[in-house]
Amino acid sequence: MADAKYELIRISKILLMTFVIMLVTTSEKRLKWLFLVTAASFGILALKGALFGGATGGQYRVLGPPDSFISENNAFGLALNMSLPIFYFLGRVEKRPLVRRALNVGFICSVICVILTYSRGGLLGLAAVLATLAWRSKYRTLGVILLMLCAFTVLSFAPPQWVQRMGTLRQEGVDSSAQQRLVSWGTTWNFIQDYPLMGGSFYALPDVNVFQKYQTRPLPGGFLSSGPHSIYFQVLGEQGFIGFVIYFGIVASCLLSLFQLRRRTRAVPELNWVSVYADIITVSLLGFLVSGAFLGFADFDLYYQMVASVCILKLLFNREAAAYRTARIPAHPVLQPGEEFA
Repeated sequence: MADAKYELIRISKILLMTFVIMLVTTSEKRLKWLFLVTAASFGILALKGALFGGATGGQYRVLGPPDSFISENNAFGLALNMSLPIFYFLGRVEKRPLVRRALNVGFICSVICVILTYSRGGLLGLAAVLATLAWRSKYRTLGVILLMLCAFTVLSFAPPQWVQRMGTLRQEGVDSSAQQRLVSWGTTWNFIQDYPLMGGSFYALPDVNVFQKYQTRPLPGGFLSSGPHSIYFQVLGEQGFIGFVIYFGIVASCLLSLFQLRRRTRAVPELNWVSVYADIITVSLLGFLVSGAFLGFADFDLYYQMVASVCILKLLFNREAAAYRTARIPAHPVLQPGEEFA
């Protein structure tokens, strides 16, 4: 009960600040600063992590800041995967050389950091994000070649413990961490059979009594209970099928709106900047959906920022597009006495 109350307060604060972002971001300039501040925040952490990994030869996992939402390696990898599109797309259109170089450095350091988190979900999310960026590039063939060279370099120079951990993705057997996820997912599915509509509220399954009542089998390593380890099972277990449909309905609505924005922007060349932010948010959400499949991080504040940015982008586009349409409509000529319209 106390954990659920704490989580409700935490999410309420996140949603409050999300609405504040929507209220104050009233122009393309402010939207750009919002993403630049986000990029700078994660870029500093990525630079620090990349330097640490280089100094230690990648022998240790790179973690996020202690006592933060992203302190755990899987959460840090997910956050950086969501940040990569910001570095990439803003770096392509930024006119200030210093800022453009900083964005490019942030992109490279973030890729290195995701790899050095030793997060398998982070690695899968990284592969999805980089593959999408390569596909959206003007030079697709070159992008695919660079992606393959990057993978070859990582496999050639990665420390043995990293290769061993990532190797469990293709082995027939799975380690205790993966087994824990399988048990948690099965337990969540059993639990939701009794609470299909509304779920069990926040932090229902980590409760020892609840988890052991519905668990498919005992957890490996002697653990008594575990979280959902997936945004999909987390939403399903906490909010039921109704909450699941609402939550991922919002995601689907965002992706559809971004697709429509990119299509409508083609008719208004002056608003090409909208496509840049639409691409950022689309690829960022993709990284969230892939990496989040292995992490119970459904209420990450950067996800809500991306959802809010979709609303902001739609409002800005509609306002700017209406202004351009009005400016293009020729004014009616003033008729002199006795004249008629041709």
